[in-house]
Amino acid sequence: MINLLPTESKRQLRAARNNALLVRYIIVVIIAGLFANFILVGSYTLLTLTKESQDSLIEASTSKAQAYSETQTEINRLSVTLSGARTLLDQQVMYSHVLRNIGSSLTPGTIVDKIDLSSKNFVDTPLTLKVNGKDNQSIAQLRTNLSSVAYFSNVTIDNISETGGVVGYPVSATLTLKLTKVAGQ
Repeated sequence: MINLLPTESKRQLRAARNNALLVRYIIVVIIAGLFANFILVGSYTLLTLTKESQDSLIEASTSKAQAYSETQTEINRLSVTLSGARTLLDQQVMYSHVLRNIGSSLTPGTIVDKIDLSSKNFVDTPLTLKVNGKDNQSIAQLRTNLSSVAYFSNVTIDNISETGGVVGYPVSATLTLKLTKVAGQ
């Protein structure tokens, strides 16, 4: 029956069919475009919210890092202070130990008249010890006793005089000795 239609009508029917098909395609393309726009807007919104969330997280982390940095600075400052204190304590000399060691080495009949003791004596300067004794033998025995103690080395009698002593201890002598590091510990 269609074949019986005039050619112009056939063209019109084919054009109408093509137009209907094109209208359907246009509607599908418009719906697809709207869907794509909806996806794009949703993605943009989601990314914006995620960015804001991450920015607030970064800000919180930065404030925590700053607090940590302040704490770390304080710890470093205390470490430096403590290392300085440790250095001082390591260099601390117990003068009482030196005096006790000298006192324990004194022989009967000898007394200490004068000691020039300073921190330099533990490094390189010898210690000068002025003593008085009852006789030359007690001074010599004191030198022997000091030489036998591990705290002292190079003990020498610089001068000895039988005048210039004190009452009961007429002999005066000057001894020079080197202190070892263990003497003050």
